[in-house]
Amino acid sequence: LDLGLSKNFRMPWSENHKLQLRWEVFNVMNAQYFGLDAPQTGITRSTWGLPQDSDIGTASGNFGNIFTTIQGAPRSMQFGLRYEF
Repeated sequence: LDLGLSKNFRMPWSENHKLQLRWEVFNVMNAQYFGLDAPQTGITRSTWGLPQDSDIGTASGNFGNIFTTIQGAPRSMQFGLRYEF
């Protein structure tokens, strides 16, 4: 989830001159995304949804456990100032 806020100001010496203040936040919730590749389970992107135990046709005992997270960007913010003339 990303968020951006801005405020526009008109300059008193000319209507054509504008000043914009910006604040942007990326990954507002600081969420972690869970990965699918887990060497402990034998489940990878190519085997997802397929039976992992050929004897009984079901997944291994680690099925449903999350062992990895996808490295995402941490929450970050930036400020900006824009002058139009």
